[in-house]
Amino acid sequence: MTTKESIESLISLCKIEANRSILNLLSKFEIKRNGTGFILVAPNSEFKRWAEKFLLKGVSNPNIRIVERRQQEEKKEEERIYSSGVCSRYTFENFVVGSSNKIVYQVAREVSENPGKLYNPLVIYGRVGVGKTHILHAIGNNSLDLGYRVVYKSINDFSDELIRMLRQNNLDGFREKYKEVDVLLIDDIQFLKNKERTQLELFNVFNKLHMLGKQIVLTSDRHPKELTDLSDRLINRFTAGLIMELDIDMETKRNIVIRKLEEHNIRPTKDIVDYILERTEDNVRSVEGAIARLKVYGMEDLESDKEEGISFDRIKRIVANFYGLNPEDLEKGSRKKKIADARHICMYISKKLMGDVSLIQIGRAFGLKDHTSVIHAINKVEQRKKKDRKFCYSLSVIENRIKSSN
Repeated sequence: MTTKESIESLISLCKIEANRSILNLLSKFEIKRNGTGFILVAPNSEFKRWAEKFLLKGVSNPNIRIVERRQQEEKKEEERIYSSGVCSRYTFENFVVGSSNKIVYQVAREVSENPGKLYNPLVIYGRVGVGKTHILHAIGNNSLDLGYRVVYKSINDFSDELIRMLRQNNLDGFREKYKEVDVLLIDDIQFLKNKERTQLELFNVFNKLHMLGKQIVLTSDRHPKELTDLSDRLINRFTAGLIMELDIDMETKRNIVIRKLEEHNIRPTKDIVDYILERTEDNVRSVEGAIARLKVYGMEDLESDKEEGISFDRIKRIVANFYGLNPEDLEKGSRKKKIADARHICMYISKKLMGDVSLIQIGRAFGLKDHTSVIHAINKVEQRKKKDRKFCYSLSVIENRIKSSN
């Protein structure tokens, strides 16, 4: 949409009469589409006040948001150059929004437009591949567009930079850099484990930025209270703001598959979409990997996910070993929770990794009379995957052992 078209749409939405003066004033704004509404970026506070008074007319319009572009401070002789580290590829516009991530998406947008004023710190956690890094970069890109100084770092990069500055005897330079940031984005804080000096310096940076009213956004693969290897005072800082879980439901995953196929110029037919949905994990990385193979080799290559040569005996042996059981225990129909859970996992993995094996065949391999118990077992595992991140990790470890075992 051109600037002229944006102004015309905005005038129509506000139901105001356009004249040369109004058009001239609106041309000073950067007008960005935001779904069915608009974000107006005012060049300064005076224009912002005019827009709020004239366009909103004393009543908040949910389809119009007005923010002020941050003016760059006067350049000093020794101007510090900031490398944001933000990847321009990941934006709010190409983040697939669904029922499971909609609230996180909305909060992230608000934080990016009003850093330090709403939810500070903001901690986003969730399992691997649900979009935490994407939304972190999206916050960064939107804040950069508004003129804020942004730094994105994975916690490992933050730690490496600290070590480098310590070796150069320039710890003051390290601290000074982060003190002047408006929006600090730190990815994967779970990797702070065994990094005592990094924890100390992050604590110092966190305190300084928070005191100055600067925005801090963190991501983790689990809730901060589960990061037991971190210092209590750091955990207390992380939990002092808003903590949100990010996840992907099946509807959102389907939309992600469609979006990724289109990005690769592959027509998202129902057969292809269903094929990928059935043969990938509930995360974006698994989907991207499957589509990359599909583009290079065709649909037949996805059959490799079925892992030729995997047998019921191998699955029983590895699952039993993981849970400290005997493989024979999994065939006896015991109702002990540990054995029943392991048997359910075996049936789930059998269906996933053994290709066209039928439910009846799976049932017989575990001493069951019909396939309904197999369906029940698979459903129980699927439900537990959605609620238990540690279980998802254990399941992934087991599957990898089965795939790599001879």
